[in-house]
Amino acid sequence: TLYSETKRLFKALIAQNTKIYLISNGIAQLAQDIVNKHNLTGFAANPLHIADNKLTGEISLIVPYQEKGLIVRDILDKENIAPDFAMAIGDGPGDLKMLEEVKYPIYFNSSRRALPNYKGFIADTWSEIISYLGLA
Repeated sequence: TLYSETKRLFKALIAQNTKIYLISNGIAQLAQDIVNKHNLTGFAANPLHIADNKLTGEISLIVPYQEKGLIVRDILDKENIAPDFAMAIGDGPGDLKMLEEVKYPIYFNSSRRALPNYKGFIADTWSEIISYLGLA
């Protein structure tokens, strides 16, 4: 389940014709569900293998923990969007390379863990992000 503020953020950005991609080193089937429920543009995540309608226990590693930056760069290229017009929100050390690929990085830090070498905007709540973006 997403935070209610996250749903507000999605709606506000979509109303401004913003493309939203979910990039996760989690399970693709869950990412696809979120994309479908909230009308997001797309996703990149790791699919579970299913055979004969059963999980096989295998997973394809499409989004390695430290490689989200490459995926952001690929999406920006595919969508013909310059990094100067892109934002990324990350919540952990595995997101640092992703945050470095865009002009507007946001570190969602509800756990209050420092992110070494990160110098962008830091928010403890989704409401802070919404306010920072002027969508309140």
